[in-house]
Amino acid sequence: MHKKWIVRIILFCTMILVMMALAAIRSQNSLDRHNQKIILLPQKTVTCTVDLSKQGVVKKLLNPNVYTLYLRIKADNKHSLRCEGNGIEMFLSQGTKKGIWKELKPQDILQQRRGSIPINVELKVPYAALKNRNIAEGALEFFDENGLYSKVMIKVINSQAG
Repeated sequence: MHKKWIVRIILFCTMILVMMALAAIRSQNSLDRHNQKIILLPQKTVTCTVDLSKQGVVKKLLNPNVYTLYLRIKADNKHSLRCEGNGIEMFLSQGTKKGIWKELKPQDILQQRRGSIPINVELKVPYAALKNRNIAEGALEFFDENGLYSKVMIKVINSQAG
């Protein structure tokens, strides 16, 4: 009887330690992506800065050169917008966070959901550039029926680099 209680206490303590470790990993992973709301105005440029030094330990070890941006774009409802990325290797999508992302092609019209345009951007930068303070720079260009509507500059930095 006495041994059963000791085993139960050890199992309970182990369960608590595992839960604490999982919570720590989850809090580290919350820094592996960037959420930003952006208001697009015609013929204006907005800057979005991503700091890779804020990534969690697990991400830095496994996949430090890939970063995900979840952008929520507010734009004039009168315009049907398309989007293209350049300057950085990026994968654009309007998929949900949980499903498989379907690639957003330059000719695809952006779909609005709940008053904003969700765009998921997966950035991939070269490993060698991770040691630099200014890692990469690119842009998301938004086009309407008349041409370039607006632009979002994406700056990828490492604030801990020398």
